[in-house]
Amino acid sequence: MIEDEKIPEKSQIVSGENAINKVSVSGVESINFQTSVNGISRAKLEVKIQNRFNWRGFTILIVEDNFISFKLLEVLLKNTFVTILHADNGQKAVDLVSQNPEINLVLMDIQLPLLNGYQATTEIKMIRPALPIIAQTANTMDDDKIKCIKAGCDDYITKPIDFELFFKKLDLFLQVNN
Repeated sequence: MIEDEKIPEKSQIVSGENAINKVSVSGVESINFQTSVNGISRAKLEVKIQNRFNWRGFTILIVEDNFISFKLLEVLLKNTFVTILHADNGQKAVDLVSQNPEINLVLMDIQLPLLNGYQATTEIKMIRPALPIIAQTANTMDDDKIKCIKAGCDDYITKPIDFELFFKKLDLFLQVNN
Protein backbone atom coordinates (compact mmCIF):
# COMPACT_ATOMS: atom_id res chain seq x y z
CA MET A 1 0.00 0.00 0.00
CA ILE A 2 1.18 3.51 -0.77
CA GLU A 3 2.03 5.79 2.11
CA ASP A 4 -0.30 8.72 2.59
CA GLU A 5 1.99 11.34 1.07
CA LYS A 6 0.66 14.65 -0.07
CA ILE A 7 0.40 15.34 -3.76
CA PRO A 8 3.02 18.02 -4.54
CA GLU A 9 1.68 21.46 -3.79
CA LYS A 10 2.87 23.70 -6.60
CA SER A 11 3.47 23.30 -10.29
CA GLN A 12 5.95 25.54 -12.06
CA ILE A 13 5.81 25.35 -15.82
CA VAL A 14 9.18 26.97 -16.49
CA SER A 15 11.56 25.99 -13.70
CA GLY A 16 12.18 24.02 -10.55
CA GLU A 17 11.49 20.40 -9.66
CA ASN A 18 8.19 20.32 -11.55
CA ALA A 19 9.58 21.67 -14.81
CA ILE A 20 8.51 20.35 -18.17
CA ASN A 21 11.57 18.84 -19.83
CA LYS A 22 10.21 18.53 -23.36
CA VAL A 23 7.11 19.72 -25.17
CA SER A 24 5.86 18.54 -28.53
CA VAL A 25 2.51 19.05 -30.23
CA SER A 26 2.25 15.34 -31.02
CA GLY A 27 0.21 14.64 -27.89
CA VAL A 28 0.02 14.33 -24.16
CA GLU A 29 2.57 11.51 -23.98
CA SER A 30 5.23 13.82 -25.37
CA ILE A 31 5.16 16.12 -22.35
CA ASN A 32 7.73 14.70 -19.99
CA PHE A 33 8.13 15.78 -16.40
CA GLN A 34 11.13 15.08 -14.26
CA THR A 35 11.18 11.65 -12.66
CA SER A 36 10.56 13.09 -9.21
CA VAL A 37 8.30 15.87 -8.00
CA ASN A 38 9.04 17.28 -4.56
CA GLY A 39 10.73 14.01 -3.60
CA ILE A 40 7.91 11.74 -4.85
CA SER A 41 8.67 9.62 -7.90
CA ARG A 42 6.49 10.30 -10.92
CA ALA A 43 5.32 6.67 -11.04
CA LYS A 44 4.38 6.72 -7.35
CA LEU A 45 2.55 10.02 -7.82
CA GLU A 46 0.58 8.62 -10.78
CA VAL A 47 -0.46 5.54 -8.75
CA LYS A 48 -1.42 7.75 -5.81
CA ILE A 49 -3.65 9.87 -8.04
CA GLN A 50 -5.24 6.75 -9.59
CA ASN A 51 -5.98 5.28 -6.17
CA ARG A 52 -7.37 8.48 -4.72
CA PHE A 53 -9.29 10.03 -7.62
CA ASN A 54 -11.16 7.76 -10.02
CA TRP A 55 -13.44 9.95 -12.11
CA ARG A 56 -14.30 7.40 -14.78
CA GLY A 57 -17.67 8.38 -16.25
CA PHE A 58 -17.17 12.10 -15.59
CA THR A 59 -16.38 14.76 -18.20
CA ILE A 60 -14.39 17.93 -17.57
CA LEU A 61 -14.20 20.80 -20.03
CA ILE A 62 -10.84 22.56 -19.86
CA VAL A 63 -11.07 26.08 -21.24
CA GLU A 64 -7.47 27.16 -21.80
CA ASP A 65 -5.89 29.00 -24.72
CA ASN A 66 -2.29 28.30 -23.69
CA PHE A 67 -1.33 24.94 -25.20
CA ILE A 68 1.30 24.11 -22.56
CA SER A 69 -1.08 24.94 -19.70
CA PHE A 70 -3.78 22.77 -21.28
CA LYS A 71 -1.36 19.86 -21.74
CA LEU A 72 -0.18 20.19 -18.13
CA LEU A 73 -3.79 19.89 -16.92
CA GLU A 74 -4.42 17.01 -19.31
CA VAL A 75 -1.37 15.14 -18.01
CA LEU A 76 -2.40 15.78 -14.39
CA LEU A 77 -5.93 14.49 -15.03
CA LYS A 78 -4.94 11.52 -17.21
CA ASN A 79 -4.57 9.20 -14.21
CA THR A 80 -8.07 9.99 -12.92
CA PHE A 81 -9.71 8.36 -15.99
CA VAL A 82 -11.88 11.46 -16.54
CA THR A 83 -12.98 12.35 -20.08
CA ILE A 84 -11.50 15.68 -21.13
CA LEU A 85 -12.92 18.15 -23.63
CA HIS A 86 -10.96 21.24 -24.63
CA ALA A 87 -11.89 24.74 -25.75
CA ASP A 88 -9.22 27.30 -26.57
CA ASN A 89 -11.51 30.31 -26.33
CA GLY A 90 -14.62 31.39 -24.46
CA GLN A 91 -17.02 31.07 -27.39
CA LYS A 92 -15.99 27.45 -28.04
CA ALA A 93 -16.56 26.76 -24.34
CA VAL A 94 -20.12 28.09 -24.51
CA ASP A 95 -20.76 26.06 -27.67
CA LEU A 96 -19.33 22.86 -26.17
CA VAL A 97 -21.44 23.20 -23.02
CA SER A 98 -24.60 23.72 -25.05
CA GLN A 99 -23.81 20.68 -27.24
CA ASN A 100 -22.52 18.30 -24.53
CA PRO A 101 -24.86 17.72 -21.60
CA GLU A 102 -22.44 15.10 -20.24
CA ILE A 103 -20.00 17.82 -19.08
CA ASN A 104 -19.82 17.63 -15.28
CA LEU A 105 -17.38 20.46 -14.56
CA VAL A 106 -15.62 23.34 -16.31
CA LEU A 107 -12.08 24.55 -15.59
CA MET A 108 -12.19 28.11 -16.91
CA ASP A 109 -9.16 30.22 -17.72
CA ILE A 110 -10.04 33.91 -17.46
CA GLN A 111 -7.81 35.56 -20.07
CA LEU A 112 -9.17 34.08 -23.29
CA PRO A 113 -9.59 35.25 -26.87
CA LEU A 114 -12.98 36.04 -28.46
CA LEU A 115 -14.97 35.77 -25.24
CA ASN A 116 -13.11 36.11 -21.95
CA GLY A 117 -13.61 33.72 -19.05
CA TYR A 118 -15.97 36.06 -17.19
CA GLN A 119 -18.26 36.43 -20.21
CA ALA A 120 -18.09 32.72 -21.07
CA THR A 121 -18.97 31.80 -17.48
CA THR A 122 -21.97 34.12 -17.48
CA GLU A 123 -23.24 32.63 -20.76
CA ILE A 124 -22.64 29.04 -19.60
CA LYS A 125 -24.54 29.69 -16.38
CA MET A 126 -27.52 30.89 -18.46
CA ILE A 127 -27.48 27.55 -20.31
CA ARG A 128 -26.66 25.28 -17.32
CA PRO A 129 -26.97 27.15 -14.01
CA ALA A 130 -25.97 24.16 -11.88
CA LEU A 131 -22.82 23.27 -13.85
CA PRO A 132 -19.80 23.85 -11.59
CA ILE A 133 -17.20 26.22 -13.01
CA ILE A 134 -13.79 26.63 -11.39
CA ALA A 135 -11.80 29.64 -12.54
CA GLN A 136 -8.12 28.91 -13.00
CA THR A 137 -6.03 31.99 -13.48
CA ALA A 138 -2.69 33.63 -12.80
CA ASN A 139 -4.58 36.64 -11.41
CA THR A 140 -4.15 36.40 -7.65
CA MET A 141 -5.68 39.60 -6.29
CA ASP A 142 -8.76 39.41 -4.07
CA ASP A 143 -10.61 41.60 -6.58
CA ASP A 144 -9.98 38.96 -9.27
CA LYS A 145 -11.50 36.24 -7.12
CA ILE A 146 -14.56 38.40 -6.41
CA LYS A 147 -14.92 39.17 -10.11
CA CYS A 148 -14.83 35.41 -10.91
CA ILE A 149 -17.51 34.63 -8.33
CA LYS A 150 -19.70 37.52 -9.55
CA ALA A 151 -19.43 36.19 -13.11
CA GLY A 152 -20.81 32.86 -11.88
CA CYS A 153 -17.74 30.77 -11.08
CA ASP A 154 -18.32 28.38 -8.21
CA ASP A 155 -14.70 28.41 -7.11
CA TYR A 156 -11.29 29.77 -7.98
CA ILE A 157 -7.76 28.36 -8.14
CA THR A 158 -4.58 30.26 -8.94
CA LYS A 159 -1.66 29.42 -11.17
CA PRO A 160 0.81 27.98 -10.47
CA ILE A 161 -1.54 25.22 -9.47
CA ASP A 162 -1.52 23.85 -5.94
CA PHE A 163 -1.96 20.15 -6.82
CA GLU A 164 -3.43 19.09 -3.47
CA LEU A 165 -6.05 21.86 -3.54
CA PHE A 166 -6.73 21.34 -7.25
CA PHE A 167 -7.59 17.65 -6.86
CA LYS A 168 -9.61 18.23 -3.67
CA LYS A 169 -11.72 20.94 -5.31
CA LEU A 170 -12.39 18.90 -8.43
CA ASP A 171 -13.28 15.85 -6.36
CA LEU A 172 -15.65 17.86 -4.17
CA PHE A 173 -17.52 19.34 -7.13
CA LEU A 174 -17.66 16.09 -9.08
CA GLN A 175 -18.99 14.11 -6.11
CA VAL A 176 -21.45 16.74 -4.81
CA ASN A 177 -22.98 17.64 -8.15
CA ASN A 178 -23.34 14.17 -9.64
